[in-house]
Amino acid sequence: MVNESGPWALYTYVDLTREEERAFARDGSLRELIGQRDDRLRSIVAAISAQVDHFFDEELPAQIGNLVEDRASVLADRAALVRSLELPEQWSSEPPTLEEEPLSSDGAPAEDSIELEMSAHYRLSPKSFTDVLGSIRVWANSIEQNPRGFSHLDEDSISDLLAATLNTTVSRAGREVYSKSGRTDIYIEADALSAGSGPAKVFICESKWVRGRASILSALEDQIFRYANAHTTSAVLLTLCEHKRFAAAHERVVTWASEAKGFVAPPTESGVSGWPLLSYRVDGRLINVCIASVSVPQVTTREDKPK
Repeated sequence: MVNESGPWALYTYVDLTREEERAFARDGSLRELIGQRDDRLRSIVAAISAQVDHFFDEELPAQIGNLVEDRASVLADRAALVRSLELPEQWSSEPPTLEEEPLSSDGAPAEDSIELEMSAHYRLSPKSFTDVLGSIRVWANSIEQNPRGFSHLDEDSISDLLAATLNTTVSRAGREVYSKSGRTDIYIEADALSAGSGPAKVFICESKWVRGRASILSALEDQIFRYANAHTTSAVLLTLCEHKRFAAAHERVVTWASEAKGFVAPPTESGVSGWPLLSYRVDGRLINVCIASVSVPQVTTREDKPK
């Protein structure tokens, strides 16, 4: 069966010796031989036709039905798993809230608070900031337990995962609270928390692989401080450390962060063990930045090559 230049066809050949040619020429029985071959070919074509009809009429519908049934079963099982999924209790937090800035006796914002341009002086409440840090800490624990899944990712990809996780942990949130932009990794806008409070950023989180002192100073001065506005009171610098001596690397990160412009006070406790809180005064406003270091060592092969 070939189809080089014409229609599909079954071909048969009769190879004759010189003696057979003389014999067929004398008695004319070659026609009978060709007829026998034709009958045989017709039976083959009929069998093929019957097989094709059986496949399309019976076998194919049955196979498609089985595939559809199997796929529907998989989707139903996965939907049931999603419905039954419960995040660890410590991952869940109340939606972040705003609080009004305390005012001094002369009606101006207190000296240790931020001057805001909105008609009401709002900031992210300390409890909400602590809840956010707690959620990030649990998420970071998962990274440290499975560095293979994260050590090859860039900062933007890790921020995508963190933003999705934070939005998942916010209970009863009617909209996406944590957003991402090209300028700032993760942020909360005031109008995501309280109607009529305006679109001002009240929280910023920046992810950064630790690549020496310059990388930390740039993350603070060129990212967090640059894109913070008069409403920003709280920020997180998520530092991703691939160093084997993590504790020493974290200490260096905190030291470098203390050298950033506007640093005003020694590190204090943030509410999460090991993640200090540093305060900076930027353009006359106070910003508290939590230095959240996460150990993400490079996963290597037996030949000690990066995976």
